Amino acid sequence: MVTPYVKDHADELRRLGELIRGKRLEKNISARQAAAQARLSEGYLFQLEHGSIKDGYPPRPSYSTLQRLDGVLGLNPEWYSLAGYAPPLGKPGVDGQSQNGSAETPVPSHATIDPEQDERRRRSHPTIPLQYLRF
Repeated sequence: MVTPYVKDHADELRRLGELIRGKRLEKNISARQAAAQARLSEGYLFQLEHGSIKDGYPPRPSYSTLQRLDGVLGLNPEWYSLAGYAPPLGKPGVDGQSQNGSAETPVPSHATIDPEQDERRRRSHPTIPLQYLRF
């Protein structure tokens, strides 16, 4: 089934496929190698790169597919928007800056651990030894 997004953005999806193929060729990676490393079928990668049509429209990769291809090829964050997704946070863009303007991936304030709060959490949620659990 062709989604409304695909119908309205077929040109962007074809462009994304061309960019992915160009990046793969630039890195001198075969389609077979790239597909295997990204855990995709070689046929699907071919469809993405060449804009092979289904009902007259190119395929739209999922966000996780783009992330896997990104891990293999190092995609430009702006390319995610061609498929209708927000670019990954903290990934450097064309200018080497992350999406929030800094060169490093930011650490969210809620990710820091307050030792006192951590100790209180541990005391209020004691660990139950496995021998007392029934499976």
